Amino acid sequence: MGEFQNPLGRPNNQSFVGCRQKDNPFRVADLTHQALRRTSSTHIQEYASVKELQAHLRHTNPQTALKHYTKVIPETKQAAVAALDDDIATAANESK
Repeated sequence: MGEFQNPLGRPNNQSFVGCRQKDNPFRVADLTHQALRRTSSTHIQEYASVKELQAHLRHTNPQTALKHYTKVIPETKQAAVAALDDDIATAANESK
C-alpha cells in the first residue's frame, strides 16, 4: 500500500470530495475541495515524488498535477509567514 493510499489501495483523496460550506465550521469563504487539493498538493510536493503526487490526485499525466495543483512558495515568503505565526503565538501566550 502506497503512502497516499487508503486500505483498499486507492488514492486517499476522498476526504476532500464532501467539503461543502455547511460542513465548514469556520465559515471560510470559498473553501472547496479544489482549494484543499491545491493546498495539500503544494505541501505534499516537499515529501513525495511527482509520481506519488500524480497518484494522490488521480491524474494520468504528472504534468497536470504539477501545473494545476502545486505552487512553489519562495523561502522568503515561508520565512515571513513563519515569523508572523511566531509573533501571533507569542502574543496569544502573553495574553493568557
